[in-house]
Amino acid sequence: NIQKICYITVSNVIFHSYTHFRQQLTVAMIPLKKSLKGEPLNVYGPREQHKDSMASVPFHLNNQLNAGENAKLFEGEHKRDFVYAGNVCKVNPWFFDNSISGIFNWGEAKPNLSLKWIKGYCQHQKGEIERIPFPEHLKGHYQIFTDADFTNLRAAGYEGEFKAVAQGTAEYMAWLNK
Repeated sequence: NIQKICYITVSNVIFHSYTHFRQQLTVAMIPLKKSLKGEPLNVYGPREQHKDSMASVPFHLNNQLNAGENAKLFEGEHKRDFVYAGNVCKVNPWFFDNSISGIFNWGEAKPNLSLKWIKGYCQHQKGEIERIPFPEHLKGHYQIFTDADFTNLRAAGYEGEFKAVAQGTAEYMAWLNK
């Protein structure tokens, strides 16, 4: 059964990419003989509202600034690797088209606090950055440091480039505010 073979559980914004992936398989009626597991880190982009408090920094900042509030960032040093959902949507079909199997992770491979794009966006929206205490309900569920390792992905032959956080965020903000 093609649907059993292609069953993938997701809990974040990559749902769209996996749905597209499953639709390709179903339409083509090609049994998936290999397994793949992608681990994009800190995905941000369209249709992540269901993630609630675990949604991306850009999503929350956009909502805060549009509500006339300051952009709230957690106190302390939080360096995370981010990946735009559009990048995930490029990589997953590549796995399928090239019959790639394995465990991979990806992101921008540049952990950062992203203050540069956050400051720029705040100025554009007429807001400021406000530091807030780290919420209790996120402790143990939120990694303060992430860094993608492209070794397996590049060794498998993927040569595509990823949008930088500033570029992906600008595209995402345009989508959120259209």
